Amino acid sequence: LADGTCHADSFRMYALLEEGGYPMGWQELGPSQRGEAQYELERLFFAYALGRCMPGKRGRFMKAWSQMQEEPVTALGVVWRALLASYFWVLIHVGRGALRGAGRDPYDLGLVEHRLTYWDARLANQPWLTGERPGFLDFALWGHVQCMASGLTDEVLPLIQRQPHLMRWLGALTAMHEAGSP
Repeated sequence: LADGTCHADSFRMYALLEEGGYPMGWQELGPSQRGEAQYELERLFFAYALGRCMPGKRGRFMKAWSQMQEEPVTALGVVWRALLASYFWVLIHVGRGALRGAGRDPYDLGLVEHRLTYWDARLANQPWLTGERPGFLDFALWGHVQCMASGLTDEVLPLIQRQPHLMRWLGALTAMHEAGSP
């Protein structure tokens, strides 16, 4: 930021955006509600992310990461991308090994669906996760759905499609995105 600080946590960035005058819905939820939501987003992430490097997907994982490009393209960016791909590869394999060692399936689609039902239930009585307009939780969950649909975990798409409120929400977000609405 202009003051020289650097922030990596997305929830901190959402708070800073709202402080800067961009309505993110941050104040719609109290600190404990925001903490619970962040925890549930992380649980969803760990339920689907370990499926990204399964046998049969390993080459696609490395290809997907290696083909991402930053603007502007720099030698440092290319090296950093390769290091990130390797780092995530290792993290996913360590996580998969830890779960196998504990006698658990490292990629349990039933668990992924269970995590999705949490978000579907939150949308049952409201159009957006932060109330009457899309906000930080909508943007955060949308990022996860996009990640799940990136080609490495497409098998979760039918699980998403079974969530009626989540599908309505996705339709509204898609319509806003296509219309160029903020």
